[in-house]
Amino acid sequence: MALVSGQAWGQTRPALTAEVSAETVPLGSTFELRVSVAVPAGTTVYFPDKLPNTEGLESHGAVRWKAGAAADGSTLSLTYPLIAFGIGDVPIPGFDVLIGPRVPATAGTSLPGGSSVGEWDHAQDAGRASGVLASVATRHVRVASIFQLEGVLAGVGPMPAADVIGASWNMPSLVLLLASSCILIALLVTTMRGRLRSRTRSERSPVIAGAQLEDAKRAALTELDSLLALGLHTAGRTHEFYTASSRIVRRYAERLDARWTPSLTATELVRDLQAHGNGVPVDGLAAEMNAAEVVKFGQLRPDLIAAEAHWRAVREWIEKSEGGTRGH
Repeated sequence: MALVSGQAWGQTRPALTAEVSAETVPLGSTFELRVSVAVPAGTTVYFPDKLPNTEGLESHGAVRWKAGAAADGSTLSLTYPLIAFGIGDVPIPGFDVLIGPRVPATAGTSLPGGSSVGEWDHAQDAGRASGVLASVATRHVRVASIFQLEGVLAGVGPMPAADVIGASWNMPSLVLLLASSCILIALLVTTMRGRLRSRTRSERSPVIAGAQLEDAKRAALTELDSLLALGLHTAGRTHEFYTASSRIVRRYAERLDARWTPSLTATELVRDLQAHGNGVPVDGLAAEMNAAEVVKFGQLRPDLIAAEAHWRAVREWIEKSEGGTRGH
């Protein structure tokens, strides 16, 4: 699972490659996100120490990095250890690698070509990072349960030992194995029941209209107005502003249809709205939801004008929405 991309800084376009150490990992196992980026000579590069935790995964330690010499600077290799807790397609947050004028290197931070690694916590200080060297896009990893569904349906239990007969069984080990199997089966059955309930709910998801729709719309618009009044975007808290606006849209969508839960990614939500929504165009909403994702998981910090334009676009979409879902 690899991606090659890059973003301009100055007059160059540094190459970026990013890959996950495995496309499918067992639940609770560790894996790595590996990134390689070209760093121009005589600069300072900044990257996060850890990736933000999500519902499905967490960082499993600080980033490890190493560098090698290149013709026009150096090649920086980053390794982010992660651990998976979700099941299914689990998103790995994207992030930006920042760059700025060279600052004196401290012990262990120098790179070939006269460049250096800067402290991520000080990247936004005046005179430090002045641009985005490269952006690592959000990607997904498949997290598999320990037992497959077929194993649960067929019954899971300890396999007989090939070289042990009759009374030679180790009873404490057998009891422990049986208890562990029962716990795993219970967890998997609970998960399957939850999915079946979600599927049943989606098949008979109600269409709201009239007073219910107006109540949902009024609540969402009130939340948006309160968000603007808080002035987070005017106080430099752009990340919180965009996170809140995205959350308001998700809550409103779930009020319209129980299928559109907050667990959906922004792309999945917009796709479902487009396919089964109320006919109101979602192109503008898609752009705003994507922008919110970039702000939430990257280093993009739009200015005051852009933030208020984002707010107005979201509010306009909610005002024009008519609720309900079309037949499938």
